[in-house]
Amino acid sequence: MLGVLPGAEGEVDQLSASCDGHMLGVWALRGHTLDHMTREASEGSHWSPATRVTASADRLGAVDPRHPYGPVVWRAPTLGGSDERDDLWRFDHGREGDALAPAGVVGVGFPSTFERRVIAGFARQGEAPFIARVEVPLGLRRPSEARPERVMVGELLAVDHAGDVLLTRVVTESGPALVFRFDDGSTSRVQLDNAMVNVHPRGVSVGGRSVFLVGEMHASPDGGGCVDLGPGRCIVPGEVSLLVAAHGRPVQRWPLDEHALPDGLAVDHGAALALWVRPVVGSDTTFERAARVEIPSGRVHTLTLTAPPGVEALDNAALTTCGDTAWITFPSRRAPGDGGGAAVMALPWSCVAR
Repeated sequence: MLGVLPGAEGEVDQLSASCDGHMLGVWALRGHTLDHMTREASEGSHWSPATRVTASADRLGAVDPRHPYGPVVWRAPTLGGSDERDDLWRFDHGREGDALAPAGVVGVGFPSTFERRVIAGFARQGEAPFIARVEVPLGLRRPSEARPERVMVGELLAVDHAGDVLLTRVVTESGPALVFRFDDGSTSRVQLDNAMVNVHPRGVSVGGRSVFLVGEMHASPDGGGCVDLGPGRCIVPGEVSLLVAAHGRPVQRWPLDEHALPDGLAVDHGAALALWVRPVVGSDTTFERAARVEIPSGRVHTLTLTAPPGVEALDNAALTTCGDTAWITFPSRRAPGDGGGAAVMALPWSCVAR
């Protein structure tokens, strides 16, 4: 069944999906417009009518995969003016609110929810980027004043909501490193051979371990052989790996592909399910790849993906877990005879992979 998105805002730029074991929720971002729909996590069920959350969302945060009705957080678009203030928004079960960061503090990257609060990256002139918790009250008629509470130095890359673990990037005297911050404040780190990484923003918990999907990126000095990710972001994809972190244990790294971009991560019957994109340099063609990885052994089972009838490709897909089973959501379009327009489809993972 198709979930129809309202209006004529164009194609879906970003999908996030979440599920409480019974209801599956999807957040669809088109430009700056964010819509929300739900359906039961059973084959053949119908989507609810779409709810327009906002028409001014930018840098949508990683959505907690356990909560189909929110919370979800985002940054409002800015024009880059010197007097503009970073504006963080939170939406939860139909209520919303926003908070303005102090003057002189610039937002960095995407925000997310963490330990029942909003967490986001910030920067101030002359200081290293830092990560802070922010209170964003709901239901107020005007923006509240944010008072960022520093958690650590670094850039926020991903969140494992179930495990309360952050994945961050820091720059030390030894070079760039990935730092995992656990719920008790302790950390583990891995030095990076390359300064640039592309990380799927949502980690997962499997067997008491936090799993993240990380891709290396390389600059292209002459602009050749690279993949265009937007203005000023033409990069050469490097190795995609799963990084697995746990209290008191060395970080494990399991390579999946030599040249690709991370695209999705979920849990399926006790194993990690990874989705990545292998682009064809010099063209718009991409190939979705997937693997099921056993935790903690690291045994990798490569999967074959097949789009369902009537669907050209599984591009821009989002994974989530309902109960013990992974589901995949992906953009689609209504047939011209039905009025056309953007839509969303959701299926159990077993319908597209073997």
